[in-house]
Amino acid sequence: MNESENPNPLGVESRETESRVAIPMYSPESQFSVGQLKQEYPEWSQHYEGDAELTAINYHRTQILRKLGQETGIGGNIMLETGGSGLEWAIDHTPKEVGLEYDAHGIAGKTDPVIELDILLKDGIKKDRPFYSMSFLHSPEAGAALGADRPFTSGGLIVVAERGKKLQNDGIRYVVVGEEYVGTLDILKKRYPEVAFIPWHDVLSVFAKQVNEAEGKSIAVEEFNDDNKPHYHIPKRLGNSGATPIIIQRSTYDEKEIGDDDIW
Repeated sequence: MNESENPNPLGVESRETESRVAIPMYSPESQFSVGQLKQEYPEWSQHYEGDAELTAINYHRTQILRKLGQETGIGGNIMLETGGSGLEWAIDHTPKEVGLEYDAHGIAGKTDPVIELDILLKDGIKKDRPFYSMSFLHSPEAGAALGADRPFTSGGLIVVAERGKKLQNDGIRYVVVGEEYVGTLDILKKRYPEVAFIPWHDVLSVFAKQVNEAEGKSIAVEEFNDDNKPHYHIPKRLGNSGATPIIIQRSTYDEKEIGDDDIW
């Protein structure tokens, strides 16, 4: 069976096979454009005060998540169940000596992640207001002290400071984007040229390279190919009744279940 096929598009309880759908990655050939938005969605100007770029980002995000909902069998719950899965995988596989170098803040997504990002990048981080951040790392021991063991991933966007610096003092240098936004990465890069946008699947190699060059280390991270890309994995015993995807990696890493804790 092709990994993109859905053996049960309705996601009913009686499904007997598994769905294995690769978490979307960035591709220059499949970028969504403002021109496509205006062609596909004539009512776009009614949203975000007629801001075509913000509307295009959110419109395409919705289409991607709906498609993933169909492919995985989760259906309408896809935004709650799989949003930020690529970011979770990236954080959980970041070597500790790399992640500790980067101060991060995940946009929780409880309102509108794209609007929150737009405000942060245009107005900056207010130094006189609380702004929570932590290392770009899965750190269970930090949970007791910070109330979170990794940055929030549910909004699909994580802002990160320059290596060795702090967000609240030094501002945002990077934005790591989840699978919901890889199709509009070109729009994001053009709209906010002052920061570097990194798709979830490239962040390990980007940050590890910087640490290696700055500190003379040789930290290695695995390169993705068609055989070892992270996938959503929907257990066959679950149908459309709140199944939670498990992210798996067919690689030298052990297969692991990644939770959906409400975190930074």
